[in-house]
Amino acid sequence: VTVAQAGGVDSLGHVYAFLADPAVAEMARLVRLPASCAVGASACPQVEVILPGFQLIGSPPQMVWSPTRDEVAFSVPLNIGQTVWTLYLFDVLNKTWRELVQFDRYLDSPMWSRDGTRLAVRVQDGNGGSEIYTMRRDGTDLKNVTANNKLPAEGRPYVMDSWLGESVVLRSSVPAQTGTIYLLRPDDGFVKPLFDTLLTKSPFVESPDGTLLATVDYDFTSSKQAIKILTPDGQILRDLATFAGGSIANLTWSRDGHALAFVHRTDTAASLYVIDADGRNLRQAYNSNDTNLQFVFSPDGNYLLVQTIDGTGQHLYALELATLQYRLVQAPGVGLNETWSYPAWRR
Repeated sequence: VTVAQAGGVDSLGHVYAFLADPAVAEMARLVRLPASCAVGASACPQVEVILPGFQLIGSPPQMVWSPTRDEVAFSVPLNIGQTVWTLYLFDVLNKTWRELVQFDRYLDSPMWSRDGTRLAVRVQDGNGGSEIYTMRRDGTDLKNVTANNKLPAEGRPYVMDSWLGESVVLRSSVPAQTGTIYLLRPDDGFVKPLFDTLLTKSPFVESPDGTLLATVDYDFTSSKQAIKILTPDGQILRDLATFAGGSIANLTWSRDGHALAFVHRTDTAASLYVIDADGRNLRQAYNSNDTNLQFVFSPDGNYLLVQTIDGTGQHLYALELATLQYRLVQAPGVGLNETWSYPAWRR
């Protein structure tokens, strides 16, 4: 892959991903290509290298895009023992990046506030303890929001599910008990109990307009899992789908809020489902033996990019939701043995 000049305007936007050669697994590069070529509407040029090959410790990081800017945040370890981690912010257009904060503990992938002004990240100590920190997008105003004395001590450690407006949604990380979901405002530390619920490992996922929450309700007795949409006060607005076994992961809203997608996993396979937000039109969009299947919606909601492992390696597929037809994403100079990771679709 060679470094190309900055790409022009594409009507469908651009696809970004990390590319790595399995023979040199610790080296990766951030690349992009026109989305129209990814879906087969035009010929693919050579990929544009946004971030040239750089040393990686462990797997490529998950890119978390700002909802309002061409910026991506990601957490990476700095040493072989993975005891020192840092949070980086990368400006894709200017190809500049800076370190926002460094910890001597493990960092989860960060979460952006809906207005793109703040980031939140969970810091884990490796012994079951964790804390949630928030900061402004330039790394200033760093706060440990879970140190707030208005959060009951018996609920610690707390985990963050999402942002709701410009506040964080917190709950106890201890499962299989009834607990309170809290809304915490980083600016002034104001804490508001939202509702009580049976705590599971499934997060509450904010809708794009910030008015609804989607979650997976797990029944410990029957092992059934039901996908539900709630109002912020905990009222169930509707049930979307119920599965008798397996596990449901990666519950994601389309950017227009009209649909949701999720992965249903068993011990040996994973199925990607899409359903309209009103509970209609449930369909199985993709099936794979790769239980770590990942996906992302296109900005217009008409496609899914699916990252999965098949017989020749870890690839990207562009899936058209209207027809459920999919095609392998390829570009000149990128071998079938190369690994695609953490795709993003930007317009």
